[in-house]
Amino acid sequence: CLRSTNRFVEAAAMCQFLDPPLLKLALNSLSSEMENETDSIQWYDYIYEVPLLEALVSMHEESKDYLRQNAALKSLRDPRLNVFNHNSLRATHIAKLKMRFIKRLAECILF
Repeated sequence: CLRSTNRFVEAAAMCQFLDPPLLKLALNSLSSEMENETDSIQWYDYIYEVPLLEALVSMHEESKDYLRQNAALKSLRDPRLNVFNHNSLRATHIAKLKMRFIKRLAECILF
């Protein structure tokens, strides 16, 4: 549904919510975002799966899009996402990210 409305990064973020995350589908969505050049950099804050962030950094390095690359690097460097942190710290941060994402997406779609 999100992909059909060119909300590729939002679709990738939603793929993270499932257990286990649908990383292949999320990567496919991020690739589509690169091809369509949508203005979705503000949604990078909601990507928290390290493989997705690493893929974003790599994709934007190849395309020389340093603004988007830096946005992905900012999220990748967030110490709360470090897999070596206490599990509850990372889980709490991800839960807050999910809630903020859902609220923001609902505002965009409904208003």
